[in-house]
Amino acid sequence: MVNLSDEDVAKLWAEHFPKRNDDAKSKTLILAFALMVENLARRTTPQGDWSDRIHPACVTLGVPKADYEQLNPRSI
Repeated sequence: MVNLSDEDVAKLWAEHFPKRNDDAKSKTLILAFALMVENLARRTTPQGDWSDRIHPACVTLGVPKADYEQLNPRSI
């Protein structure tokens, strides 16, 4: 098993996010990373508005919050 660093996540997100609608592998990878963002947000910031909780997780993993919000309307 390979461990991904936050920098790896950011690079892979930037590469695969634009392709997510046309490529099943990219879509799967992006959805997995979105779940990582949500899990990190729940673990690190257990209180507060969801948008406030998601922001630090997006920053940590290098995922643009605007991209994440396109995938998950509940975060808006």
